[in-house]
This record gives sequence, structure tokens and C-alpha cells, in this order.
Amino acid sequence: MDTEEIADRLAIQELANRYTDAILRVDRDNLRACWSGNGIWHIMGQRVEGSDKIADFYQSLTEGAVHVRHVAHSPILRINGNSAEGRWQVTETICAKNGEGSVILGVYDDTYTKEDGTWLFTERKLDIVYRGPAAFDPNCFAPLDLTNHRF
Repeated sequence: MDTEEIADRLAIQELANRYTDAILRVDRDNLRACWSGNGIWHIMGQRVEGSDKIADFYQSLTEGAVHVRHVAHSPILRINGNSAEGRWQVTETICAKNGEGSVILGVYDDTYTKEDGTWLFTERKLDIVYRGPAAFDPNCFAPLDLTNHRF
């Protein structure tokens, strides 16, 4: 593995980290910035195309949530020049405004492209392995506006 491939692997992992961070912070604009303009997202039985539509659909999915904790891990990446493929395991916990909690376990299958030196999602497909209840008290979560992060 040469230094360019190592740099590409780290940049793709940073892309996935920015995506996860945008989900945690319910940040539509930063989520949108993770996608190529004609990106495709397969999620919850839907096929959503275009970075703006993806960001809008994501926002509609989170309207009923107090808190979403999204963790992607264990990446397997294959890089070929300015395109790549990846697979990630994902765990997501959700606390709805009505207090109901759920857990999603799944696998992302991705394709990426490097545009102007930046890696972006071109397609992301979530296969859900498990979706079921979890017990959460919505009053136990710190409000997002009270948490301070340096950036």
C-alpha cells in the first residue's frame, strides 16, 4: 500500500465520520456536503437521488426524534484511482419524541468518487439486519444546543 492509497483510505474514513457527525447533530447542510450532486441513497425502502433530495429526506426521517446516535465501524475499502467501494457495519439508536426507542443494526454498501480532491458518496445502500425496540428516557439526553464542541 503506497502513501496515496493510505491518504485516500483516511479521507474516505473522514467522509464517513463527517456523515456520522452530521447525523448526530441533525445538520442537513453538512450531510448534503458528503454527497456528489447526483448521489443515490437507498434507505428504509426508498431510493433517493440527488444531494439536496437526500438531505431533505434525511431531515424528514429525523423530525420525530429527540436523539439519533449513529455509529459506523469496521470499514472494508477498495480504492481504484478516483473511485472506490466500501462496506461498513452500522449501529444506530434512536429516541423518538414520544419516548419510544429503537435500535438499527445494518450494513452500508457504498461507492465513492473523488471530485476536486474530495471524496464523496455516489451511492450508499443500507441493508438493515435488525430493527427493534430499545428503552430510552428522552429526559436523560443532553439537549444538542447545550453541548459544546470545538468545531
